[in-house]
Amino acid sequence: MSPARTCRTEVTTAFSFTSGHAPGDEPTSLPVSVVRFTPELALDSSALAGEAFTVPVTVEGGPGALSVEVSHDRGATWDELPVVDGEVTVTNPAAGGTVSFRAEVSDAEGNTTRQTVLDAYLTR
Repeated sequence: MSPARTCRTEVTTAFSFTSGHAPGDEPTSLPVSVVRFTPELALDSSALAGEAFTVPVTVEGGPGALSVEVSHDRGATWDELPVVDGEVTVTNPAAGGTVSFRAEVSDAEGNTTRQTVLDAYLTR
């Protein structure tokens, strides 16, 4: 029996927007968005190796243009993925590999979110 593998997911997010003084004492919402990847995984955060795997992706916050990239080497290299009807399709690497995502959302005012999820899931 092989030892249990763990998925050490690391998420980083950077927001870029113009801000200024908000009048009054009431809080003002920031023009930021976040990206959610919601793959259907096994309990050990894994998916089948070598398979085409559909991953739902959504933007929470304001509307904007979304681009998504995938990496199979923890972010050393990235490949662009088309987003179709709120999903991306990934070709999973060989067993024992990991899948990482990078997304960018930008709106008409130039506000951007860049989000990276290293080791989002394992392959088995």
